[in-house]
Amino acid sequence: MHMFSRLLLLVAAVLLTVAFTGCASPFDFSRSDELRNTLISDYQKQLKSDDATADVTTHRTPSDVEENLTPERRKQLDSMSGYAAYADDKVSYGPGLTVEQDQPTVVLSLEDAIRMAVENNLDIRQARLVPAVSEQQLIQAQAAFDFTYFANIGWQSNDTPGPPSIIPGVSGDTTNDTLSFGTGLRKVSPLTGGTFQLQTTGSRIRQSGGFTGDQTYYTGDFEASFTQPLLQGAGPEVAQQQVVLARSARDSSVAQLKVNTMDLVVSVEQAYWNLVNANDALKVQVRLLDRTISDRDMLAKRAQFDVTPVQLTESNSYVEIRRSNVISTRNQVRLASDALKQLINSPDIPLSEEELILPADRPIDDPLTFSLLDAVTTALQERPEMRVALLNIQDATVRQRVADNARLPVLDLTASIGLNGLSDTGPFAAYSNMVDADYIDYAIGGQFEIPILNRAAKAGYEAAKIQRDQTVLAYQSQAQQVVLDVKNNLRDVMTNFELIGANRAARRAAADNLRAIEEQEKAGVALTPEFINLKLQAQQRLAETEIAEIEAMTSYNQSITTLYRAMGTLLSQQGIAFNETPYDTTNQFIIWP
Repeated sequence: MHMFSRLLLLVAAVLLTVAFTGCASPFDFSRSDELRNTLISDYQKQLKSDDATADVTTHRTPSDVEENLTPERRKQLDSMSGYAAYADDKVSYGPGLTVEQDQPTVVLSLEDAIRMAVENNLDIRQARLVPAVSEQQLIQAQAAFDFTYFANIGWQSNDTPGPPSIIPGVSGDTTNDTLSFGTGLRKVSPLTGGTFQLQTTGSRIRQSGGFTGDQTYYTGDFEASFTQPLLQGAGPEVAQQQVVLARSARDSSVAQLKVNTMDLVVSVEQAYWNLVNANDALKVQVRLLDRTISDRDMLAKRAQFDVTPVQLTESNSYVEIRRSNVISTRNQVRLASDALKQLINSPDIPLSEEELILPADRPIDDPLTFSLLDAVTTALQERPEMRVALLNIQDATVRQRVADNARLPVLDLTASIGLNGLSDTGPFAAYSNMVDADYIDYAIGGQFEIPILNRAAKAGYEAAKIQRDQTVLAYQSQAQQVVLDVKNNLRDVMTNFELIGANRAARRAAADNLRAIEEQEKAGVALTPEFINLKLQAQQRLAETEIAEIEAMTSYNQSITTLYRAMGTLLSQQGIAFNETPYDTTNQFIIWP
């Protein structure tokens, strides 16, 4: 008997050991991975034509104007127009909010601007906290399988009347005074979903009256028990559903942080090129104003000879119109500088101060080579939005399997084994007697339950199936959006690169036109109203084409940035390493080389 009881205790210990195993995910998400691979394969098959797989380099349509210009003439026109002509111009940015004419400036590179923004931007700092919260929620879900220690203590006194005893002098009344203490461990198994418990209870009982007379004795008990669902609620998939969902939420929050970081980099680059655009436009407008003032002053000197009052007043109106353009463009520079300040949020360049940011970098003008097949494949693999959509499918799969389990009947098994000890000398003696296993309790039971129609569980399962189908369709829709983003951005890159050439040709043509007019003026052509108006219009057209050229160049650089964003490779293109599996609360996702 003793050997049998010890064997039962050993079996209980083994079951408890199995129950205390860790929380490895029981779900097999290989079908989700297969879905991703199948989707990418389908798009690759659609793009297997020679046109889609071939490398394409952005190009420009040859310009008749460019072809008719000699290298010497082109060099002459570039010296009087375009960035090379005004690169070293010093301009006044006008009074700031502190009523100072010359505001301090700081020259900033694009790389430094991006680095400052990633480190200091308030929105991204808030976004970084979301995965940290999700990590703690994952730990919270895992904690459901931690040991629970419990203890209780109680005292009870009972004074019970009884009928008179048949023995003369012995009362039927009894009095019991019980002091008890219990303690133990409880744990839910991550593998079976059952609850295991180890508990020991000791008590001191003082009893008087009745046939036993006055006596004090001690008890010591130990019990190992478990409650195990056999159908509904059984198995690791049901037991660990909250852990799996919490881990998925953590991974989704990290992927979303990557989305936010890439969007921030796009915003910083756009703000930076907007600043370049505004600063160059100001230099163009100032140069245009200076040209107009120079012509107006020349006309004023000839007012008593061959210049009419109408011609002079018209030139004055052009001066004031162009002066207003300079004032408006100055404001655009300040607005662009403040927009960049807000994004980078650097303590060295605070938004509250009037210090102006001036760009140190120039937009590139190099052609880009790409393959539509490679770009689409990379986007489907790298875009974090695709990762989030796939995690949504996995979550829906978890909920569907749990809902499927909920359709089963409730069939729970309960079992326990206990050892009892008794002594009238003290509690330790009672526990010593318990170890001898002379008194053993056994219990086993079951519970069965099922709704008659079971409609709620069936409806829940059907809803979970539909919701999973929704996530699959959403994943496919996200893939379409990714492909559309890539194609749209590739077209923008090609268009903007071609626009640079077209606007550059237009700028050189406008410069050549103004050069010809100036040559006629030097040759002594009559300053008729028509000629003066022609020159003023040529100056205006040249300024407009100069601004259009720099806008095309900055748009080209912005479209390259958004293309890398559409492909999901923007951070690596910027040399930013992104840690997608954080395990500490410091949340160091962004790693600079």
